[in-house]
Amino acid sequence: MRTRSKLGAALLVLMLLQACSKGSDHRLDTGHGMEAYKTSLQEALKDMPDKEQRAYDWAVSDFNLEQLHAGYPNGTPKAIIRAERDKVIRDVPAKLAQLESARAAYVAGQADLSRITASDVHFTMEKDFFGLQPTVVATIHNGSSHDLSSVKFVARLYVDDKPEPVAESELFSNYNNDSGNSTGLRRGDAVKARFRIGFVSGDGNWKTVEIQQAKKTRAELTVLPDSATDTGNRSILDDHAAKQYQALQNALNTAKGLTEI
Repeated sequence: MRTRSKLGAALLVLMLLQACSKGSDHRLDTGHGMEAYKTSLQEALKDMPDKEQRAYDWAVSDFNLEQLHAGYPNGTPKAIIRAERDKVIRDVPAKLAQLESARAAYVAGQADLSRITASDVHFTMEKDFFGLQPTVVATIHNGSSHDLSSVKFVARLYVDDKPEPVAESELFSNYNNDSGNSTGLRRGDAVKARFRIGFVSGDGNWKTVEIQQAKKTRAELTVLPDSATDTGNRSILDDHAAKQYQALQNALNTAKGLTEI
């Protein structure tokens, strides 16, 4: 009888401890549907500091409720955070090592395509039947190791020595035509290009009163390496591995910042 009393008392203490657990030590109900889970989570969150709430969101970001219950049945936020943190710190470095060569190739490819440059860049405000037409003219130099079908640039316009641009747009530069003798823009070659900015009536951001009355204007074109296509209209750069690498690196950095939980 005395043994049973001791066992009963121990169970009672355990139940009381679970009932009194607060914040990240509060057990979640993961096995009785979404509403029960949300109720238990709200109970935990009300006593969790912002850092722990953000950490829990990060830890379960790739889970649905079924997966959460399979991996951490009725676990506490703290236990889930710690387990996911430790898993990332343990597993991610090896994954980063596997992706390193592809990431390095992507970075080298970006550097190569960044050698597509624009010189003799001028801004003009031409006028036709539809009104003022903001226009940028430039010479495009293909200093990369690839023959190009097309590439995009970011155009920025500065007026009267102001340090910040007053207008900015993305421009598409196409080196194919349907005349039957198109060669694209070969490596080492240059071509004159003219960009009308906007549709039929021109982009209003490029023909404001400030721009029209400016004493002088200066335009810049900066290549977007990821946009470049080869003469088969295929993207030259594959950023999949680089994005994977960055996502994993971000996850590792986040995990290392959770060591105090």
